Formats: sequence, C-alpha cells, structure tokens
Amino acid sequence: MNYAYMNNIVIFQKEDYSYQMLKRADRREKKHNCYVSYHQVLLNGTRLHASFMQHDHPITKQFGLIAYVQLKQADYGKNTLTIRKKFVDADPIKQWDIPFHFAYSK
Repeated sequence: MNYAYMNNIVIFQKEDYSYQMLKRADRREKKHNCYVSYHQVLLNGTRLHASFMQHDHPITKQFGLIAYVQLKQADYGKNTLTIRKKFVDADPIKQWDIPFHFAYSK
C-alpha cells in the first residue's frame, strides 16, 4: 500500500488512487451541498422538497444535478415548475419557469 501513518491517521501519498478518489468525492459533495443550498424548486408557486442526485453531462462531463419531485400537488392540465437560484449578496433572484401539462390515468 502507498500510505503512511502520522499521529495515528492514515496519510495517502499524492499519487495514490485512493487519495485522489477521496479528494474528488469530497469536492463533489461540497459542490452538491453548495448547489442545493442556492436552489429552490416550486410547483405553481408552492415550494417543493426536491431530492437531488449528482449528474455529469454525458458529452461535456460538466457537473450538475437532477432534481426529483413528487407531483401529488400538481393540477390536472397546465402547471408551472419553477427553479429559483438564490444569490447571497445580489438581487434579483434568477428564475426559470417550465410550463407543462400534467395528465394521469387511474
């Protein structure tokens, strides 16, 4: 193995694959937490709880998130899904509205 101990803590060598994977996972988790803290998902103006999953674009490999939301409150017919990006020191809030038609069968 390519590691050493320092004060009873495992220290990975820089070229060690495990070390790089841990660093990468930590960076992704920090990005994910940051992204989630600055975004809101709303359905017809009502805030929804969204479950986020990390997603890398298949071609550009750009980091992003996929949001999963429940549509229990969706009206039959026209609805609007809104994504708001909150900024700490700036106004206005950036917003994207996504209209959609909800149809379901029992």
